[in-house]
Amino acid sequence: MTATEAALTVLIPTHNRPELLQRAVASALADLPRSAEVLVIDDASSIPAAELLAGMEDRLRVLRNEGPRGAAGARNFGAAQARGAVILFLDDDDEVLPGYAARVLEVAAREAVAYGFSAVLRRDASGREEQISRRFATGTVPAKSALRHKIAGLGTGFWIRRDRFLALGGLDPAQRVDEDTSLCCALVASGSLPWYEAEPGMRIHILHSAADAAGAQLTQGSNPELVLECYLRTWTRHQASFPPRSEARWFLGARYLRRAAKLGARSRIRDFTAGASPLSMALAFRIFGAVKLMASKSRRG
Repeated sequence: MTATEAALTVLIPTHNRPELLQRAVASALADLPRSAEVLVIDDASSIPAAELLAGMEDRLRVLRNEGPRGAAGARNFGAAQARGAVILFLDDDDEVLPGYAARVLEVAAREAVAYGFSAVLRRDASGREEQISRRFATGTVPAKSALRHKIAGLGTGFWIRRDRFLALGGLDPAQRVDEDTSLCCALVASGSLPWYEAEPGMRIHILHSAADAAGAQLTQGSNPELVLECYLRTWTRHQASFPPRSEARWFLGARYLRRAAKLGARSRIRDFTAGASPLSMALAFRIFGAVKLMASKSRRG
């Protein structure tokens, strides 16, 4: 591998989680193919990641984020600096499972797919672990599958060809959450289908810190208003990419309405349905929103 080329980059954005970061990096380096690198993007951590990881093997690079702050900005900066033709995203609190990086490289070399993701092992704070899987065998997700089956979080073994990521403009730094859904919508709309790996590729650790605590995730998803704003941005940006009465457009609108109803945001539901088209879908959205509002009000007592 030269100083400018690699087959794969394991990209890890990080902010103020030194012990978790060390575990994530160790998992990546332990299973790193010879033609791959690990790239850590330090998003202004109090203890610089370069100091924390000093002395680890030479296929590890650590850079300070010089772009917009936050998870999306850090990942965009990392993708621009990556040497790999394929980027495998790894959150700084998770682990790559043995063999997954090599399997990603094999698929990228053999299959005409632009991105992919995997089943995962999810471990809670007590150490209990469960496998989270889709109802698919390993292979390309069928074109006729619903949009939700072609969308995955960036922490679920998500990988993408670097040239496609850059061509699509990367992640939206304004999206503090839901940036992964927005990216997948752009991929699907451009004609790309994902590869799904039924064997778990990542171990995801959950409930290790509150969203507003020191060392919490770069992606701050606990604020319901923020989540609603990001869902609306995803809808606004991508709904026109799909046919007017399609399952995909319904999926994007319904998920926003479901969130709005949970907040009791009647005016937002009214505004959303008033601007939807065609008329048949606007009416369906209006009914769906009203039903969800009633259900939410009933749950609140």
